[in-house]
Amino acid sequence: PGSPRTWTRLSGVAECAVGAAVAVPATRSRGALAAAGLFLAVLPANIRMARDWDDRPTPYRAAAWARVPLQAPLIGWALRLSARTGR
Repeated sequence: PGSPRTWTRLSGVAECAVGAAVAVPATRSRGALAAAGLFLAVLPANIRMARDWDDRPTPYRAAAWARVPLQAPLIGWALRLSARTGR
């Protein structure tokens, strides 16, 4: 539902909001938890993009596939940060 451009814009707004929440000490724990959720939520889109880019040049395909396994350490970082800064 909705256009890809709308989803891209909404995810960009969510990324900015989460980043701002992580940057502020008072909201860091909740922001980090939101970041973990966001990283998890965009994982299917990253996989889909990598699969859809089979016709792109090799560097683009490699970059698209490289994003997929990077989600795991990002999620782990966000969860650790949330636990460490939680009050």
